[in-house]
Amino acid sequence: MSQTLHQDFVQDFYYGEFYKEISKTIPKEKTTKTVFIKEYIKENSKRINQTQDQIAALMPKIEAEPRVKVKIKREALLFFAHESIIKLLGLSERLIKSHFPTLNSINFTVEHDPELGEKWISADIEVSGEIAQVIKWEDAFVKDWVSQVPYSERNKIRLSCDIV
Repeated sequence: MSQTLHQDFVQDFYYGEFYKEISKTIPKEKTTKTVFIKEYIKENSKRINQTQDQIAALMPKIEAEPRVKVKIKREALLFFAHESIIKLLGLSERLIKSHFPTLNSINFTVEHDPELGEKWISADIEVSGEIAQVIKWEDAFVKDWVSQVPYSERNKIRLSCDIV
């Protein structure tokens, strides 16, 4: 089938389908009157324009990835380097962002327990949502964290959630 014949066929099919819809919505006695057909087309074009406007209004929200504030204190960077776990910084950030869709910020700081002499990085996150939902997200995060990080390095970064 030539390109022109194919285009004509598609066009005839499209208009045939379009007019089938017209005949379903307009009573048979009125299908020959162009006023009713024009009104039908006008109404449908209004709905199409409304849909296009709704999509256009949603596009900036869809396209713009929410910006998450990530703060890493100098002391935390030094700790990552000293403990040779700098690779965990990127991994922890990616996992946190992927498991907490309403994440507002991540703040990496060094915490220590003077009694035990332990130091670790606290990944303090601020997330909005219902407590039950945040707990589910945290459980999923912990499962991925445990599956991807060796036991010896796992407790060197700890998650702390602040639900707003």
